[in-house]
Amino acid sequence: IVTKNKKTHKSTDSGVSWTEVNNGLFIVTKNKKTHKSTDSGVSWTEVNNGASINKEPRGIVSSENNLYLITKKSEVWKSTNDGGTWTLLTASFSDKDNDNNFGIGINSESTALSFHVRNCSSQDCSDAEFIAVDLNNINMQSRYFQYKISFSTPDTSITPLVESVSIDYDLVNSPPTITLINPQQGVTYGYNESIAIDFIASDIDNNIDSCWYNIDDENDIIINNCLTTTFDVSEGNHVLNIFINDTLNEQSSDSVDFSVQVGAPTIILNAPIDEYLNYQENIQFTYTPDDIDLDSCELWGDFTENFELNQTTANPLNGLENTFSLTLSDGDYLWNIKCNDSAGNSAFNGNKTFYVDTLHPTISLIEPIGAKSSRIVTLSWNIIEENPDSCWYNVYRGGNIEITNTSVNCSANSITFDVTIDADFILNFYINDSAGNLASASSSFSVSTSSSEVIIPPSTGGSSSSGGGGGSISIAKNITPILSIDKISNLIVKPSDVKKISWTVKNIGTIFVNDCTLKGLGEYSLWIFADETKDLAAGEEYEFNFNLNIPETISAGEYSLSISLECKEISESSNFIVEIIEKKFGFDLIEIKRDNNENVKIIYSLEELSGIEQNVELQFLLFGVENEKVAEVKDIKKIPANSKQEFEIIIPIDPSLKGELNLLVNLNSETYSTFVQENIILGSPLSGFAIFGERTSTDNALSFFFLILFLIFAFIMIKKIIKLKRKKK
Repeated sequence: IVTKNKKTHKSTDSGVSWTEVNNGLFIVTKNKKTHKSTDSGVSWTEVNNGASINKEPRGIVSSENNLYLITKKSEVWKSTNDGGTWTLLTASFSDKDNDNNFGIGINSESTALSFHVRNCSSQDCSDAEFIAVDLNNINMQSRYFQYKISFSTPDTSITPLVESVSIDYDLVNSPPTITLINPQQGVTYGYNESIAIDFIASDIDNNIDSCWYNIDDENDIIINNCLTTTFDVSEGNHVLNIFINDTLNEQSSDSVDFSVQVGAPTIILNAPIDEYLNYQENIQFTYTPDDIDLDSCELWGDFTENFELNQTTANPLNGLENTFSLTLSDGDYLWNIKCNDSAGNSAFNGNKTFYVDTLHPTISLIEPIGAKSSRIVTLSWNIIEENPDSCWYNVYRGGNIEITNTSVNCSANSITFDVTIDADFILNFYINDSAGNLASASSSFSVSTSSSEVIIPPSTGGSSSSGGGGGSISIAKNITPILSIDKISNLIVKPSDVKKISWTVKNIGTIFVNDCTLKGLGEYSLWIFADETKDLAAGEEYEFNFNLNIPETISAGEYSLSISLECKEISESSNFIVEIIEKKFGFDLIEIKRDNNENVKIIYSLEELSGIEQNVELQFLLFGVENEKVAEVKDIKKIPANSKQEFEIIIPIDPSLKGELNLLVNLNSETYSTFVQENIILGSPLSGFAIFGERTSTDNALSFFFLILFLIFAFIMIKKIIKLKRKKK
C-alpha cells in the first residue's frame, strides 16, 4: 500500500499486519506522475509526467511484466513499458461516476503441479512408463522422451495452462572401449613370430576412428580397420598396449603382460575367466596347450586357501581343448594352468579369477500393499545381495499387462509409477545377480478413487415410528428391511475352475429377514451354485458362500455375472466381473515313486498349448499330515511351441519319511500360472511305491491351507522366466 503521505507498506501475513518500507518499484502520485525505483526504493526516477492519464490515480499493480492503474473515476490504464506510456483499457466500470475507488489488486491462485517423464526407445514411447524425476537431472538415456504435467488449483473456474517449457541438455559422447582377448595376461608363448592380437572394439555412439598398439611403450603401430593382426617379438617379458579413439578424440586403452620362451609350451586359458557361476559341482577348467613335445599339464589354484598344485594330467591333447573339473563351495578363486614338455621346458599362463555364487538374492517388498486412493503408486523394496546385476518389475491387472517389464536401479529402493484405472493389481518384482540367480517377490494392491462398498437404500413407501425412555415400548408399523452388501471382487479364472466365493451381507434394519438364499441371474446363472438358507436378525452380519463353476469349453474373455440374495421380505443383487484367461500349457503327473531311501522320483509331462515357446518354472512341495513342509525342489523347463514332453525330477527326502503326504506343484510361465495338488501315500524305503490320491487343481476347490500356499507361491507370481546364463564380468 502506498498512502496519501507517500509512505509504502507491505504485508507478509495476508494483510493481518503491515510494515512501513520504502521498497516499491513503481509509484503513481496524485498528480498523475509515474516514478520507478531500481534500488529497492532508495531513490526514485520520474518515468512519466502524467500527461497521458486523464484522472487522479488511486492504485497501481504489476502483473506479468505489465503495469495497471485505476483512477479516481474508475478508469483502468495499462503500461507495457514500465510506466513510460499508458493506454486506457476501459472507461465503463460500474462505479465510474463516484469517488469510491482507492486501489486495484491482483489475486494470485496457488497451482500445484507434478512432473513425470518417460525415456523411450521408440518414437511413440509405447515401450516406456511415466515416472517421477528430478527436474534438475532427468537423466535421459534413451533417444526419445515424453513429459506430462499435472495441475490442480482450488478455484474450479480456472483452467491451468502451460505457457512455456524449457529443457536444457548436453549431448554426451561415450568413449569407445577396447578389450584384449589375446595375448592373455601372464601367458608364456613358446614361439615369437606371428603372435595374434585379438580384441573386441566397440563404441555405443558408432563413431570409431582408429586403433593402434605398441610393445613395451615403443613405436605405435596402426591396426588397419581395427581388425585382428599379428606381431613378432623377441624372447623375454613384454607389455602390449592397445589403443582406440573416436572421431571426437575420446580414447580408451587396454594392456597385458606376457612373455616369450621359445620352445616352452604355449597355454591359452579358456574358462572360467572373470565369471560368476551359480553351481558348485563339476566346474570345468578348460585350456588349450600347444607344444610339439607336450608331456603333462597341471591345474593350480587357491581352492584350499593356499595357491598350490591341485591336479595333473599326463596325456593332454596338444592343440585341443583340455579340461580339469572340481566341486567347490561358494567363494572367490584364482586358477592357472602349467604345462611341461619332454625337453624340460615348462610354462604358466597368468592367474585368472572366477566366482561361485549359488545363493539367491533376498527381496522384501514394502509397497505397494493393500488399498490405495491414488493412481500414482509407490514401489519400495529392500534387497540383500552382494552382486546385483539387474532389477525390474511388471504390473498385471487380471490377465492383462498394465505395466510391461520395466528396469529399475536395484539400489534405488523406491520409485513411483502410474496405473491407468481403478482396479485390483498384482506387482511382480525381479532381481538377477551376476551369477544368474533369479529371485522374485509379488504383492497385490488395489486402487480406488471412490468408495467400493455398496449400501442398498430402503425402498420407498414404508414408514416407521418409535418411542423411547423410561422402559417404554416402541411399536413399528410397515417397517422396511434394509440390507448392506459388500462388493464381490472381480475374479481371474481358467476354464474348468471351481471357485468358492464369499459374500458378506448385513441386516442393518430393525426387523428379521427370513429364508435368505443365493441365486444366479442372467445369461451365466448356471455358473453359480449355492444351497444354503439363512435367516438374518436385525444387526446380524453373515458370510454367504457359493461356488462358481467355469465351463470347460468357455472362451477367454471378460464376463459380467449377477447374483441375488432373495429373502421373503427383500431381495438384493450384485454384479461382478469374471475374467477367463486362456490355458497356455497342460501339466500331467505320470508317475510318483520312491526311487531309493532318500529320493522321490516324479515323472510328469508338459504340453504347450499357446503356439509360442515357453519357459515354465515348476515348484514341487511335499507336506505332511499337519501341513508342515517336508521337502521342496524347483525346476525350469523350456517347452517348444505345440509340443508335449515328459520330464523327470528327483525330490530329496528324509529316509524315515513315509505315509500320507500332499504334493503341491506350482507352475508359472511368462503368461500363465496354475497349480496341481495330489494326495499320495509314500511307501517304506524298501517298497519303493507311491499311490496317487484324488487330484486337486485349479479345476476343483482346495483346502484353505493349500489355497493360501498357492496365493503365496504361485497365483500372484505371473513370472517372466529369465534364461540363466554365465555372465562375464
